[in-house]
Parts: sequence; C-alpha cells; structure tokens
Amino acid sequence: MNLDLEAGPTRRLYSSMVESPEVRYASISKVYAILTIQLLLTIVIVDTMDLVHLIAHFLFKTLTGFGVDIDVFVMALVVLVLTIVIFISLKIYTFWVARRGHDFSFLGLFLYAALIVFRQC
Repeated sequence: MNLDLEAGPTRRLYSSMVESPEVRYASISKVYAILTIQLLLTIVIVDTMDLVHLIAHFLFKTLTGFGVDIDVFVMALVVLVLTIVIFISLKIYTFWVARRGHDFSFLGLFLYAALIVFRQC
C-alpha cells in the first residue's frame, strides 16, 4: 500500500473516503485562510486600540484600565498557548490516523453535541 499523501486523485487516504484528496486539501487551505484573516483582523483591532489616544489613555494611565489590560493580556496568553497545543496535537493525530487508513468521520455528531454543551457553559 502506497502511503504517499500526494499520490493524486486516485489515492484514497482511508478506505471509506468519498471525496478526492484535492478536495480535502482545498478545505484545509480554506481553514488556514480563515485563520489568517482572523489573526489579521485581531492585529488591526489591537493596533487601533493602541493608536487611538483615548483608548490608550484609559488602558495605560488609569488604574481600572491597567487591571483590564493585565486581565486581557493573561487571558490572551492562556488562549494562545491552549490554541497552539490543541491545534498541533489535533494535526499530528489527524495525519497519524490518516496514514494508518482509519476514518473517524463518525465522530462528527459527537463533536457537534460537545460544541452545543460548551456553548451552554
């Protein structure tokens, strides 16, 4: 069995795969594009908050703003680290499972239910 992930449209990553690998890789590329746009939008918002003097004055010169600033920084740092750890571990797991020929698309309903539960929290 050829384990080359770039073997072409006739190569299936796992036995029950319906779509071609090109479609799957295009979907992954779209996800990366969305993440890039979100990061750029975040940078624009942060730069705007820094460059508008009233917002900068509130955040850096008042005690309330300083507390908000510290809270936001700590939360952003925690979210950044957790996002990186989750993203890398899921990526490694996905490619490991795909190379072994397993399909875990049946977990879609469970993931949807978990998102609903987390949304309620």
